[in-house]
Amino acid sequence: MIKVLQVFGAMNCGGAENMIMNIYRNLDRNKVQFDFLCCTNDMIADYDEEILNLGAKIYRIPLPTFLKFFSHMNYIKKIIKKYGPYDAIHIHTLLHAGIVSYVAKKCKIKNIVVHSHSTNSGRKSSFYRNLYEKISRRLIKKNATSMIACGKDAGNYLFGNKNMKNGKVLILKNAIEADKFISVDNKQIDKIRKEWHVNSTDIVIGQIGRLVSVKNHVFSIKLIKELIKYNDNLKLFFVGNGNLMDDLKQMVEDENLKNYVYFTGLQNNINEWLNIFDCLLMPSLYEGIPLTLIEAQANDLDCFVSSNIDHSVDLGLNLIHFIELDHFNEWVNNLKQIKKRKRKNSNLQRKEALKNNNYDLKYNVEMLEKIYGKKG
Repeated sequence: MIKVLQVFGAMNCGGAENMIMNIYRNLDRNKVQFDFLCCTNDMIADYDEEILNLGAKIYRIPLPTFLKFFSHMNYIKKIIKKYGPYDAIHIHTLLHAGIVSYVAKKCKIKNIVVHSHSTNSGRKSSFYRNLYEKISRRLIKKNATSMIACGKDAGNYLFGNKNMKNGKVLILKNAIEADKFISVDNKQIDKIRKEWHVNSTDIVIGQIGRLVSVKNHVFSIKLIKELIKYNDNLKLFFVGNGNLMDDLKQMVEDENLKNYVYFTGLQNNINEWLNIFDCLLMPSLYEGIPLTLIEAQANDLDCFVSSNIDHSVDLGLNLIHFIELDHFNEWVNNLKQIKKRKRKNSNLQRKEALKNNNYDLKYNVEMLEKIYGKKG
């Protein structure tokens, strides 16, 4: 049995978390088993119940702070020593991976895997921040035995252009269970429409993701306010939870948009929700390769996305439309033309596009099992 410690923040629904859960559900758990070390102040997360049911343990330690830097390292060390030994550690926490990889090496873990899922940390630049980033990258390069990125831009951000060019970074795309998104039960779709009062004449825009600043929901609310001037049958659905829920709801109320903007909370049936939408919005400030966009293309859904998102997310199905965030009128003009969705690509075309662009879940599972099983 290969024992792997996965390192995250809270295991809530998000791109990196969804990716590792897809892996966990599909690997041979008689050969490989996970535990989860979560750096979080939250006591519960979206995936906790499923993780425990799949046989893993979840260990929580407080978020690191500048004044408790060494205490944080000791927390990590104690978890590894008490609940190990671990054959591998897989770290998903971006620059924080510098600290974790250093401690993991001190604890004699042979396989130290650092995985980059983003192209930006989202933190403001300062002397101390820049110093932290510089030290973190050095620690990662020194201690990581495997470097993985979801895309080229994410790899360049965390590991540097030199490591990318030298082939030291494995690009492992965020694969999905294709059939789940290509074929969906129409009865379930009708059930959602009825529950949320979606009429046949409504044009429905969706945005899927955590309600946090990087996802730029404020931009979407401003868009819908402008768009209803041209079409009163528009509805915008925000699918997800997050710390901005109350603020966004207040903004919707202040702008008198309660009949146009809806908050669904967390939904576990994203494959069904995608069929409700006539298009998907993703005006993120930055992203790596968002799993949602791969799922949306598998579902044959047009997506209007920020040009800050890694362009390699486009599977070549004529569904991804990149727009600069500061070109607000271009967003409006494109979305004004949205009509009831019509299929552009056959089931076979979408399956082939996923396979040809290496979004094959079986391949990802095999690659990670191989990495985890390496002998030091």
